[in-house]
Amino acid sequence: MIRDFFSFFCFIVLLGGADLRGEEFLSSQKVHETIETMLEHHVEFKNFSPLLAKRSFKLFVEQFDPSKVYFLASEASSFLAMSDQHLEEIVEDHRKGRYVAYEQVNDVISESILRARKIRKNLRSKLLSQDLSLVKEGVENFAKSTEELTQKIYYQLASFLLSEQKWEGLESLSTQEKIRMLDLWEKRLARREDPYLANRHSSYLPMHILKSFAKSLDSHSSFFTQEEAYDLKTALEKQFEGIGIVLREGIKGVVIKDLVPQSPAEVSGCIQKGDLLLSVNGRSTSTLSYEEVLTLLRGERGEKVSLGFKRGKKTWKVDLIREKVVMQGDRVRYCSVPFDSGILGKIDIPSFYESGDGSSCSSDLKDALHALKAQGSLMGLVLDLRENSGGFLSQAVKVASLFMSGGVVVVSKYAEDQMQYLRHTDGKVFYQGPLIILTSKASASAAEIVAQALQDYGIALVVGDERTYGKGTIQYQTVTDKKSSSLFKVTVGKYYTVSGRSTQIEGVHADIIVPTNYAPFPIGEKYLLYPLKNDQIESVFTDPLKDIAPKSKSWMRKHYLPNLQKKLSFWTEALPVLQKNSEDRLQKNPNFVRFLQQIHSNLPEDSSFSQEEDLQMEEALYILQDMVFLAKQKKNERKS
Repeated sequence: MIRDFFSFFCFIVLLGGADLRGEEFLSSQKVHETIETMLEHHVEFKNFSPLLAKRSFKLFVEQFDPSKVYFLASEASSFLAMSDQHLEEIVEDHRKGRYVAYEQVNDVISESILRARKIRKNLRSKLLSQDLSLVKEGVENFAKSTEELTQKIYYQLASFLLSEQKWEGLESLSTQEKIRMLDLWEKRLARREDPYLANRHSSYLPMHILKSFAKSLDSHSSFFTQEEAYDLKTALEKQFEGIGIVLREGIKGVVIKDLVPQSPAEVSGCIQKGDLLLSVNGRSTSTLSYEEVLTLLRGERGEKVSLGFKRGKKTWKVDLIREKVVMQGDRVRYCSVPFDSGILGKIDIPSFYESGDGSSCSSDLKDALHALKAQGSLMGLVLDLRENSGGFLSQAVKVASLFMSGGVVVVSKYAEDQMQYLRHTDGKVFYQGPLIILTSKASASAAEIVAQALQDYGIALVVGDERTYGKGTIQYQTVTDKKSSSLFKVTVGKYYTVSGRSTQIEGVHADIIVPTNYAPFPIGEKYLLYPLKNDQIESVFTDPLKDIAPKSKSWMRKHYLPNLQKKLSFWTEALPVLQKNSEDRLQKNPNFVRFLQQIHSNLPEDSSFSQEEDLQMEEALYILQDMVFLAKQKKNERKS
């Protein structure tokens, strides 16, 4: 519970270039326009309804008070259990561009903030004198009384002090250290509390209205602040413009938490984790708020930024130039292991990224395949998608296309059953041979498209957790559109692979189960708020060309249809043998047996396991070796 509350504070910031676009004032008219725009795009909801109003108020309360340390139960219930008539009035207010009920919630929020501040102030003396390890957690739900609320807040403060003690590496906390930490906590809280206390005509209330509305549509629609949009853009493109330092605000000031590999900050050789940031462009950080420090560090590519640091008793300055930084650690990586007369390849694809300068996941994957083939005969390949949570749909199509001769990779279905078929049309295959897609419960979205498409065609076997995450929806986002004034993403459709199956909720089922660390945990789309339902469409192994213009159909029939990827049956027929071999190996592998006991018993991490040991990849390679053997056996049978 407390962890959820701490997650609201994003004090670890990747410092890149300038904001995506200037801050825009969010008026009631802008709120109305943005809601209507999102509804226009959404795959299911087309009108603001009592159901969406009810959901949005639940989310409005939860996004402010996720740990239930502000509202009393009586206050929260007045907004979480509204009558049908009240909800209809809220819908009618939206039609008129009014958001009175949300303003009323904000008034209660303001009162709860003032009450919480008074409680925190009164608890200080007790926190300074008591053994924090003995503090017990308060009730899980909203407090029924001020006494219960005080207990919850006391636990929150004690938990913060203990987490800061661990971060600072202190064996114990002196009174002065506790005071500095509590002051730091108040500064952090003030950053999110103060805007709620500001004039209700500021942009803060409209922004939260839009955030709660977007989430009411489904689990993946969102409205973003400038900072959130920048983070999403960086994650999608795997690059940014800046100096590459990760900051954290602590009791000593602003410190370096991490450095981005190959960034100007790391390449300088002058900066280390734990260094204290003293100044930015000649201005002392001791006289600046944390937000002012972040603002000074932002800027355009090619600009110089002068930083002052302290490490122990040593102080120094360094000048850095903001540059384009490519996040290599989040891009395609590959290696190989010798096997028989050639090699087995391992390619890790962390996400399906794409940037405006032409770099992308699919182009990096092509380079990796070329490099592996240059090392020797590529006899088998593992594509590791265990930590891949998605990215650009277009990149998923291009990646899957590298392993098939042609055909439909994915079908996108939008509102009113509009269909779009995404295909591989050039007939070129970059790799043909034994192929494993290694997945986990964390594999989602675009990763699931690749895994299920190649599984549908019989090109690859899926190995890993019983099923993947189960995100089978498509989002339209404005974050990478420089012309857009509103920053949001909204679910516009679902996708289906060539078999007509959707991964929504169900995920991709593994052909051979080799559990990962995620196996025992409730991870997946079905555990989120308001997920869309699963359904199916007709299979399209024989491409109907329904969406192809008449003048292009003759070319498609002549050059595309003859190269359609045939559905292969060899690996499906070989599955019983491969499954039995894998099951026998895992039962006889003492490391894997201990691993399973550990993850299913919530035992502490087994120190006997090597940090470099990857039990799932190890078994995937054994399965791949079996596949190579079976493929050779079949080839020899054909010759004879």
